[in-house]
Amino acid sequence: MYGGGNVGVPDLLETLKSEYEQLLHEGSVYKAQKEDYERKLEAQVSELTLLQQSLNELERTHLSVKAMHEEEIRRLRQQLESMGAHPKPAAAAQLEGAALAQMFEGQRAAGGPSPTALPGGEAAAFPLVGAAFGAAAKIGEGHAAAQGEWPIDSRGRPLDDWNVVQNPTAAVKTNIELQHTLDHDSVVCCVRFSNNGRYVATGCHNAAVLYDAETGERLALFANQGVVESQAALEQLELGDSYVRSVCFSPDSRFLVAGAEDKTIKIWDIQARRLRHSLVGHTKDIYSVDYSTDGRYVVSGSGDKRAKLWDVSSGECVRTYGDDDGGPMDGVTSVALSPDGRLIAAGSLDRTVRVWDCETGTCLERFEGHSDSVYAVAFAPDGKYLATGSLDKSLKLWDISAAGTRAPGGVSKCRYTFEGHKDFVLSVAFAPQDTWLISGSKDRSVQFWDTHNISTAAEEGPSLILQGHQNSVISVAHSPAGKVFATGSGDKRARIWRYSYANGER
Repeated sequence: MYGGGNVGVPDLLETLKSEYEQLLHEGSVYKAQKEDYERKLEAQVSELTLLQQSLNELERTHLSVKAMHEEEIRRLRQQLESMGAHPKPAAAAQLEGAALAQMFEGQRAAGGPSPTALPGGEAAAFPLVGAAFGAAAKIGEGHAAAQGEWPIDSRGRPLDDWNVVQNPTAAVKTNIELQHTLDHDSVVCCVRFSNNGRYVATGCHNAAVLYDAETGERLALFANQGVVESQAALEQLELGDSYVRSVCFSPDSRFLVAGAEDKTIKIWDIQARRLRHSLVGHTKDIYSVDYSTDGRYVVSGSGDKRAKLWDVSSGECVRTYGDDDGGPMDGVTSVALSPDGRLIAAGSLDRTVRVWDCETGTCLERFEGHSDSVYAVAFAPDGKYLATGSLDKSLKLWDISAAGTRAPGGVSKCRYTFEGHKDFVLSVAFAPQDTWLISGSKDRSVQFWDTHNISTAAEEGPSLILQGHQNSVISVAHSPAGKVFATGSGDKRARIWRYSYANGER
């Protein structure tokens, strides 16, 4: 028995030796892992140290740039004070904002544009829009003030109150020049050029104003009680409180049409300076008017949820659109007649765009796609597309070349959506002799969309952004003659602009 036990001792010792060697091996492995972890930890500590140093350097740079900007602001304020251009009191800014709010007050409930459609107050400064394209804003080069009459920057260059930003991906680079600034005593609700390009008209508080588009000279003030010679004479009249919300010209440029909040549409003889017709029939404010290309009709849109067609020769309403079950459920904000005079388009607060047959009154199309009220409609010059602008901050382009041919119950789809504005889109206009679609917005900008490269525009945004007003751009219009357009704003100014191409004609 004892001999069997002695035989097991060497085996036990061998087993213990093997286990010991295994433990030594595992210890070596753990030691190597520990050293590897220590090396990684040291590397991370070094990286964090470098990061901390970079952050410290960025903070020092930020403080330096901030100090430079504060010094520049202080110097500019001193310049303004030395010129007597003291900042406007807050109460005055609130008062001007109240004028905008008053213009739209209560109209949502009454079937008209929302009182929130426009911002209050004239801003002391407006934001640059260079960030839209990741580029610095280009200061405009059209200001007429001489150096010394206008603040200058640290390099001694005159500052301007407008700027242009080019999209780096745009197929063509466009230059903008400010031609004229037309000052008003109230919000400018609308702008429109005559067909011959000679005149530009604006709508404001209690009057439509006629200007020479070439010189910027004011030619006439058309008020409810007749033509007046000056703003002072206008203020002496007891006209109540009504804004002219839309204007348009006859194709021969002889007549000016003005639609106002007093529920009437006035047709003025420009040369004779007299009222030709006062069209009465709408039961709420007039928000939009347009003239047919044959000069026979005027179409109007109103807060009463209807559009009407008027015979210019007789002054009678010949047709009302929207009386059927599919008519607008809320106020009609914008109307337009197609170039061939066959179609009438209307945008509404109910988010829907309707297209009627002008002659029969049949609703041919219902465009549904905007998520908020539609404030602007415009036909393309060739009549194939309809552009719409909405409070949802977007523009949409609809194919109307086959209007009325879709199957019953079908839905017409939007062809393109343009997203670039940061706030409500209030106005849209096509360039009659070019490929631009122009939009104005509550974000104070005017944007140029290239319909020649329409898919690219929908994907990459506007080709150009013009920041030319200190309040909402309520209205934009393109001249039928030349590369000229106009803007009207809540900052009480209308402006006439001219554009050209950096490399000649496109």
